[in-house]
Amino acid sequence: MRAAETAIWNDYWHFDRLSSFDDAGPTNYAQEIAAGWQAFFEALPDGAAILDLCTGNGAIAVMAAAAARRARKSFRIAAVDAADVNPYRHVKQHRDDLAAIDFRPATPIERLPWPAASFDAVVSQYGIEYSDLSLSVPELARVIAPGGKVRLVVHAAEGPVVQRSARVVPEIDFLLHDIDLAGAAQRCLRAVAVVERSLNHSLPAQAAARDSVAAFQHALRETARRAPIAADRALLAEAGETLTLLYQRRRQYDVATAIGLVEEIRTEWRHHRARLVAQIDAAITREGRADLVLRLKALGARQVSEADQAGPDGLMGHCIEASF
Repeated sequence: MRAAETAIWNDYWHFDRLSSFDDAGPTNYAQEIAAGWQAFFEALPDGAAILDLCTGNGAIAVMAAAAARRARKSFRIAAVDAADVNPYRHVKQHRDDLAAIDFRPATPIERLPWPAASFDAVVSQYGIEYSDLSLSVPELARVIAPGGKVRLVVHAAEGPVVQRSARVVPEIDFLLHDIDLAGAAQRCLRAVAVVERSLNHSLPAQAAARDSVAAFQHALRETARRAPIAADRALLAEAGETLTLLYQRRRQYDVATAIGLVEEIRTEWRHHRARLVAQIDAAITREGRADLVLRLKALGARQVSEADQAGPDGLMGHCIEASF
């Protein structure tokens, strides 16, 4: 993962979110997804050592800890991510289960810090596909112990989540470039402040303020016009509502602060776009799933099974399970 991409994920995981899904539910993922993980962890023996690859804030690792607690087993759980994750600090729920996990931030899965045969199970949910598979899959095989179990779930390129992401990217481009909503808001705030705060009531200053307000209002109308037909209606609706409210409350801030708040919104749009593009690029087709199976078999995996992972909206991911 490149440094710029890592910085974006750093920001993303420095919030109180356990998974990358907005509606995680009590099991961190929809029950259709969680059930497979629960069955996998419950089948592991007492004392198993588990490694969660590309853990984020630990959604799957928490499932493992919860399964151990319910079954009165003792698991040793480690979790790695290339981003600077710190769930102990940022995640408010599942505190006891999080405390049972050894998180290793800033740890690329292409270079794992454990000796060979360290783990009885290696897992990943929507993670390993973001890595360089030519390096990460051999590392997985290196650290898993003889008889160890693997369960990998990857984004399905054919699924509705990835397809929706592909539709949302142009909508973010619309905000960022086509109408430059944030830029229109910033220009409006500056021009209006010249008249309101410096008492510059000259005709040119007043004309500039009127023109900037009109341009901002036009951008807001274009946003509102597109929102009802957008793949991510909430994104566009919230963009317009947030910037409108900021303009209405502009006198509560100095100009630099108001401009900075708009820039933060623009940065979040850019980061959201980058995450979506990364997901689209990482997603794996059924042919890619077959290739991943061949990589595992070439490294000694046996009893390999592959299947579609269904969710509430249909195909969510591709699932591969194997023994070593």
